[in-house]
Parts: sequence; C-alpha cells; structure tokens
Amino acid sequence: MEKAIGKRYSFMELLKSHDYSIEIPIIQRDYAQGRNSQKEVRDNFLDALKIYLRDGLPNRDLDFVYGYSYKEIDGNKFVPLDGQQRLTTLFLLHWYLANISDNLDVLRGSLYRNNASRFSYKTRSTSAEFCDALISNEIVVTELISADNRDMSNSFSNTIKNKSWYFNAWNNDPTVQSMLVMLDAIHLEFKECADFFDKLIDENTPIITFLYLDLQTLQQNDDLYIKMNSRGKPLTDFENFKAKFEQLISFSFAKDNVQYKLLMDGKEIPVKLKQYFSFKIDTVWSNLFWNYRSLVATNPNSYDDEMLNFIRVVVSNKYAVSNGKELENIDLLFKNSTISFQKYSRMNVLTNEAILSLVKSFDSLTNGNKRLKKLLANDFYFDEEEVFKKVLTNSLSYPERALFYAYVEYLNAYPKKAEGLQSWMRVVHNLVENTRIDGVDLGINALRAINNMLPFADDIVAYLVGDNCKIDFFSSGQVKEEKIKARLIKKSQTWQDLIVLYESQIFHKGQIAYLLEFAGVLSEWDANNTFEWTAAEEESLINNFKRYKEKSVYVFSVLAGQQNEEYYLERALLTKGSYLLPSPNSKYNFSSAKGLQNYERDFSWKRMLRIDSTDEAADNGVTFLDRRMYLKELLDDKRITHTNAQDDLKNIIRDGAEDWRSSFITEPRLIQYCKKGFIHAQSFSNIKLLNASQINHLWSDMTTYNLALELADAQSKFKPFESVWNFDGRGIFDRSFCRLYDWTYKKIQYVFEIEYSFDSNSQNGKYRLIFKKLKGDSKLDSYNNQLVDIVQEQKLKWNDTNRHFAFESRSKDSIKKSLYKLCDAFVELKK
Repeated sequence: MEKAIGKRYSFMELLKSHDYSIEIPIIQRDYAQGRNSQKEVRDNFLDALKIYLRDGLPNRDLDFVYGYSYKEIDGNKFVPLDGQQRLTTLFLLHWYLANISDNLDVLRGSLYRNNASRFSYKTRSTSAEFCDALISNEIVVTELISADNRDMSNSFSNTIKNKSWYFNAWNNDPTVQSMLVMLDAIHLEFKECADFFDKLIDENTPIITFLYLDLQTLQQNDDLYIKMNSRGKPLTDFENFKAKFEQLISFSFAKDNVQYKLLMDGKEIPVKLKQYFSFKIDTVWSNLFWNYRSLVATNPNSYDDEMLNFIRVVVSNKYAVSNGKELENIDLLFKNSTISFQKYSRMNVLTNEAILSLVKSFDSLTNGNKRLKKLLANDFYFDEEEVFKKVLTNSLSYPERALFYAYVEYLNAYPKKAEGLQSWMRVVHNLVENTRIDGVDLGINALRAINNMLPFADDIVAYLVGDNCKIDFFSSGQVKEEKIKARLIKKSQTWQDLIVLYESQIFHKGQIAYLLEFAGVLSEWDANNTFEWTAAEEESLINNFKRYKEKSVYVFSVLAGQQNEEYYLERALLTKGSYLLPSPNSKYNFSSAKGLQNYERDFSWKRMLRIDSTDEAADNGVTFLDRRMYLKELLDDKRITHTNAQDDLKNIIRDGAEDWRSSFITEPRLIQYCKKGFIHAQSFSNIKLLNASQINHLWSDMTTYNLALELADAQSKFKPFESVWNFDGRGIFDRSFCRLYDWTYKKIQYVFEIEYSFDSNSQNGKYRLIFKKLKGDSKLDSYNNQLVDIVQEQKLKWNDTNRHFAFESRSKDSIKKSLYKLCDAFVELKK
C-alpha cells in the first residue's frame, strides 16, 4: 500500500485515496470539542469552517493530521495520533450537512461498510455503536422535538435521544455526549446551509483540507505513540494553551512569506510557521522533553508542565528584555504561579519576536531522541543539564535565568559557531556570578545587558579587548577584570590556561583579579592599559601569579569544614589591619557569615578582594585597596609554611594588635556572636555586636560581652554568685549589660550588673558596676545593713533614683578588682 507523506487531503479524499477506515485508538482521550467547557473552542472552530465553506476558496488547511496505518482483512485502517478532535468534528459536520441536504445515501457510499461506520472510536464500544447508528439513521430537521431551554439550542440532540435506536447506555459515554453537544452547535451554525454539502465533498477543488502524515514512514520509535497521547484523557492546560498558541501563530504570521522546511522521508517540504510549529511540538521537539517527564507532574508519561515552563521561561525573558519597566508583569512571569493564555495576551508577552525566539530555542536544544546535548567542556561556568531542569520546573534563580538566556540565545544566534560558546559562557558566568542580582529589577537589567552583548558573543574575547567595548549593569570591577584577562588570553595560551584553571578554584567563581594584582600584573595595566613585557619579565609575572594562587588556595583552605570554627582567618587578617567590609549606617562585616543573601557578592572574601571604583573611597581611613593589601601581607608572612594552614594562622594570631582589634583577635567568641558577621561602630571605641544584620534586632555591647565571657570563664572566683550572663539589647535605645546572679542572702536575691557607656563627644567610655536587689522592696532601708557596709566600703554609692548602689571607672581591671573583693566579702558572711 502506498504511503502518503505530507500530502493534502480533504476528509473524504483521505478515505477514498487509501480506502481507509479511521479508528480513534483506545489510548486516546474522549472527544473533547463537544464538552460544555469547550464552548469557546467549539464556536471558534465552527465559525472558521462556516467561513471557509461560504467563501469557497480551496485548500483551507486545518494543519497536520498524524497517525499510522495498517492493513486488516476488512480493509486499511488509519489510526490518528493527532487530529482526533478535528476529524471527529468533520465527521459530524459531514453527517449533519448530508442530513439536511438529503444526501445521506451519498455519504453512506463513502462512510459505510459492512454495516458499520468507517469513522469509529475504539475508546469505548458505546462510542463505536453510536457512530454506526448515526450513519445508519437520519434526523428530519423539520420534525425536531421541543428543547429543554428556550433558545432551542439542544433540540437536535434531544431529538436523537428520543429515537428508538438511541440506547440509554450512551448517556454514560462522554464521547457520545460531546458529539451530541457538537451536533447541537453545528445545527445552530449550519441549519440554513444545505448547499454546503456539495462544497464539503468537492474532489476537484476541496475547501477544507489538512496535511496528512503517516508517521510509520518517518521510522519513529515505539515511544512516539505513548508520547503523543501522554497527556491523558482530559484536555490539559498545555493542550488548551497549545491550541490557542497555534491560532495566534496562524494569525500573527498569516502574511509572512518565510518558508520553513520539514524533512519527510528524505524530502524537504516547505511549510508556514504554524505548520512547522504544530508538527514539531508533537514530534521532534517532544523527544527532548520526553526524557525529562515527571519533573513536575506525577504522571510518568507526562511532560506537559515541563514544556509549558520552558515556553514560559523563553517568552518571559524576551518580554523582560523588551519591557524592562513592567516590573509587576515581569515579576509575575518569573514566579512559579499559574499563567493562562489570556494573561499572556493581556500583557502582550507573545509577540512575534518571542514566538520566533521560542521556535529557535526548541530547535537549538533538540537532540534527536536524547537528553540535552552537552556542548560545554565542563559544568563550572554553566551546568547545562541542571539549569535546564530548573527551566522545566520554573525554579530558576535570577543569576541562573540570566545564564540560561545567554546560553540559549547564543545557540539561536550562532548555530554554526559552537566553538565560541565556551568563551561566551565563561565571561557571562563571571559577570553574573560577581554582580548582585537578587530582585526582579536587577534580573531584568542582567538580561538586557546580556542582550546588548549578544552581537559580539561569537568572539567575546575580541570584543573585550576592543576600544568600543561597553558593558552595562554588571560590576564595574568585574568588567575591568574581564577586559584585563581577555588581553592576557590574547597574549598567550599559557595565560589562557592559567586563568581558566584558577577561576574555578576555591571560592573564586571567575574573580581572580586580586591574584593578578598581587603578582604585579595590574600595575602595568593601570599605567598603560596594555601589557608590554620582555620575555623574562612575563615569565617572572607568571611565576608570581602561580605563587599567589597557591598561597591563596592554601590560606583559604581553612574555610572548608570546621577548620575555621574559631575564625583563625579573620583573626589573623585583623593582625595586619582593619579589613572589615563597610556597610551603610555605620556597620561593618567580618566576611565570615554565609547566612546572608548575596553573601558572596556583598560581604564575602570575594567582595573584599574585588577591584572596582571603591578602591579610592576610604572608610575610617581604609580603602578596599588597603584591605586587599592586608591579605597580601598575610600571604607574604614567612609563617605561612604550606604545612598546616590552621597552625600557621594561629602563630600569626599571637601578634595581636594595639587597638580595638585586639579584643576580636584574642576572643573568637566575639565574632561568633555576630551570626550575620556584622558589628555597629560609629566609632571603633564603641562597638556593638549585632546578632542579626540590623541594630533593631538583638545586639550586645562588645565591651560588656567580652567581660561577661571573662567572668564566665573564671566563675569560681565570683562565689557566692552561681551564674554569669550577658543580657542583649534590642533596638538602638535599649541597654546591654553583664549580670552575676543566683545568690540569695536572708531570702532576698541580689545581683551585680556591669554596663558600659560611651561619650561620643569626648570619645571616652566608662564601666558602671551596679549592686541591687533582683525583686521586692528596693528602698535603701530595705537592704541588709551588713551588705550596705560591704558595698560602700568598695566605693559603691547609693543612687536613690534608680534604687541601687553603683561604682564607675574607666578601667576594666578596676571594676574586676572591686568585684573580686565584694564577692570575697559576701562569701565570708554568715547565713
């Protein structure tokens, strides 16, 4: 039997040309166009059919109909895998128009064989029985019975149900019920169109046609049948979206003369975009998504949600690039919430540009029957597989979205220049990874900046070394670094190999300019914006570059695991200088707390080591260049032995410091208190440790917290008090203090409190030692006389306003000495 490949047929021609009977297979869904919920789809389709038949223009295609054929004793069978809905509606339209034009015998001559309809359903026996009964019988339109509603919209189906040949069991068949709803709709639309039957079956100038494809000739594997029916019986969100999307393509590109090519049986068939999209989304493109099915849905044979998410990511990225000010719309598109076709339309997301980009993206990523093709040498700069999975689950972070956009748009723009992809993704990764992108506005800016770079993406290194290179949005320091590295990469393969290797080591993630700076490479660039070295000079610089990389990797290796649990790196670096990173509102960060959002971009070691415009800006006399030089000084320290980094840093910590740094160098628990790494310091003589990132949360005065730790470590010296505790403040007007408590004398609890106050005018601070009752009457005459004598002997004076005894001193040692004597005296008291 001859196979038809991409040939145009009308419904009747398909049956006659191949002597087919059409069988809707058992795995297919029920007929859906007749469902009550599909009124809009049904009405639009019937309107289109009526216009086609009224106008009488030939070959008004209803797109592709795919399936396979086989031969049986009673004739040839065609099993549609896609086109079931359209074919069923055409079957019903043929039958209805034959009815009202007295041409049922003509129709039966083509659609009736061996007392059975040549169009039938295998999904249920009742569906097949109804198709047979329909062809065998007729309905006289002038004798319709009364309808259940006033507009007579269901009079045709009610008449059928009233016939003796109609079985009540068919009321439980959803396909039969949908057919009846469709026949009512056809009756309302075509009841005055009896002359349309001849037009419908005209073989010389067929009006309503479709492109028929026998997929057996394409040598598809056995998965195809399952894949094309994997969405189950009900119409899914994807099917509804696809139907409307295909209508949009047909309308938007109606006047577009660009021809796409489909390869069928070794031949290229020119088609329009609508036909190209409709065929490929159910066949060639689906093969890719079939390999990633069930990332979202629980159905093991469904990839609908994954494909919808892919479409969403691609078109929303295009929308963001073109409509950067529509923050609310873009935020909705980026989030993992339901977006209907109507919402896309209202926001004007599905532009021609977005549609063309989507088609290109499908084609670019398709890899036969396999998973995504790995095009990059390694996963460091871009993990193709993992990011693609996040695309399919719509769970991309802003940086990942930017990287995916750069990746797929490169493939779309340069399909024959795969060799440039590695360099492109390296540069984009470095820019994205080292720029703050943590909100929708920044995500949009990143996409637009990448889009502006795309015309140069196939040779991005050449663009970076050119005089006209301009890169917006991304960190100016990282842009400068990429230009410098591009110049070095152009200079020699040695530089290229070292740069690519070092970018991926420890926490660098593409940022290694500080190593070039320490090695002496940047001084030449900053002076001349070029590199002019002798061979010997270049060799020396390369060796320096290697050496500082090894030192950096060695020292920063303590960040792995628990090796830095006592903040050896932070404390060692503090011996070289005040390296803490400044933050607004008099805050500073140790670069040690990874619980922060955008930690690596804002308050990490990477931020401290970034070369950018802030190098010249001094905070308390310290620039970012100074901070980097503190690290260089640490790396150059001769006690860095490359034997045990933790021990080396401990040796350096012993140097201590003469200023405020001394407390942090000596006591790591002060840094540990700062869970987000922040301190507040309008002056470094008055430091507040922040338990979170803002002072309106818990905080503690560094001086009293440090004292509390000392007292707790020497708690046995402060008997009879059993406990030492530091009390946090909350908010800028609260107080923080240290308390000795858990001592009762003559049934009354007493405590010592120590607080520290700072005078911003004189830049001096003082301690205050307080003795008081914890509860009850606090007047002076309620205090035990023996206790009063003891505290007054140690110069604690009564404060009648606050009802406590207090002693002030600028010396911590003086406070501790008084505290020792008081506690010793209390121990000697008789109970």
